[in-house]
Amino acid sequence: MSQHLHLILFFSFLIFSSCKQPEQTTSGTVKGQITWASGNMMPSIGTATQQPTGVERTIHFAVPVKDANIKRNAEGLIDKAGIEIVESAKSNADGQFEIALPAGKYSVLTEEDGGLFANSMNGQGELNPVTVTSGGVATMNIVVNYKAVY
Repeated sequence: MSQHLHLILFFSFLIFSSCKQPEQTTSGTVKGQITWASGNMMPSIGTATQQPTGVERTIHFAVPVKDANIKRNAEGLIDKAGIEIVESAKSNADGQFEIALPAGKYSVLTEEDGGLFANSMNGQGELNPVTVTSGGVATMNIVVNYKAVY
């Protein structure tokens, strides 16, 4: 009797293990807009406030970058040394971009003349953080404003 039970279990295992498992999604999407702001952005009475405009940029998705571990130049741009870029994309003329990435956490940095740009961080000091979930869509809008005055 126990020999029959072992055979039944063995064949059941073979049958179920040979069934094709549905494919798991291990990537997600990040989409958003890159805009440029420069000059006097301070609201004034009787004058319309300038609005940031969409801009073409190379966008880098890096292993999370901590503010404490980077060097910045006089304009506040980040030195690329030591930053591990996982993937890059380009925004269109209106600043729109969309990219598929493996699920995980990233710092999002734009490529500027003279270095990389990021202007926000989370409570752990990670620059421009975004989390990509399997099958999910994360939105990331960045205002490149290192030449703006507020």
